[in-house]
Amino acid sequence: MKRIAWFGCFFAMACVAQQPTAFRSDVELVTIPFTALDSQGALVSDLEKEEVQVFDNGQRRVVRSLWRDELPLTLGIIIDASESQEALLTSHRDTAVALLERIMRRGDRAFVVSVNRDVRLWAEISSDAAGVKRQLTSARGERMGQACPGDCGASLLWDAVYETARLKLAGIPGNKALLIMSDGFDSGSAHTVEQAAREVQGADASLYAVHYPVNSSRRIAAALRRLVSLTGGLSFDPPKKGDMEPIALQLERDLRRRYMLSFLPEKVMGGWHDVRVETTRTNVVALGNRRYFQK
Repeated sequence: MKRIAWFGCFFAMACVAQQPTAFRSDVELVTIPFTALDSQGALVSDLEKEEVQVFDNGQRRVVRSLWRDELPLTLGIIIDASESQEALLTSHRDTAVALLERIMRRGDRAFVVSVNRDVRLWAEISSDAAGVKRQLTSARGERMGQACPGDCGASLLWDAVYETARLKLAGIPGNKALLIMSDGFDSGSAHTVEQAAREVQGADASLYAVHYPVNSSRRIAAALRRLVSLTGGLSFDPPKKGDMEPIALQLERDLRRRYMLSFLPEKVMGGWHDVRVETTRTNVVALGNRRYFQK
């Protein structure tokens, strides 16, 4: 797809921010989500199948079908309650509630998980943001999985992602995502970043992170960025003065009113595949690049 200079500049930040998303190919057809924006940054909602092209590991494939994904959203929020984030725990809770109040619509559901030396379901799945808020302020939640045995650290972040995807998201139909609020430093998890990523992929979900620096050091954990990259989604800076709007807008752009396309891959090419979606319509760009794993 040809792009003129000013159009490329307009979308430079959006294209850089978009991370590859991993999707499974357990059946013959591969399904890939994407969004389409015009030169003013507005969502394009009337693309036809004939205007879309898909490239699988650089090879163009035939688009079998194209449709709009308007299914309700199930959003799980994982709050890091470990020692390094203890001073921010109240802020994390308030951020989670404000974000849910901003983005939840009719039919959507949400739940909240906390993680430190163990992983707990802090707020059970609900379609009511106010109900989630009440749960967050009234109980410590129900333990999920095993607690960290002995002196093995106090931040089972990868276990939290693994258990949440396996126990709460797998089997739920529709649009699904996880949002982590953490500095991204794990200690003591029984599972690796890669294992956590594969479990999110197995649940057909995407993962996002509000990425907090460690105390005053401003250090950012590279492992959390890797997890986001492997599982799809975006990393966000912490909200400034409690302003959820930039995060909420980007999540809604990425998760709502998006397109889904399906195509038939080349069966002999197993392993990881990089997928690129383009449009032939002038001044319309498809975001973003995706990944899937073929057995």
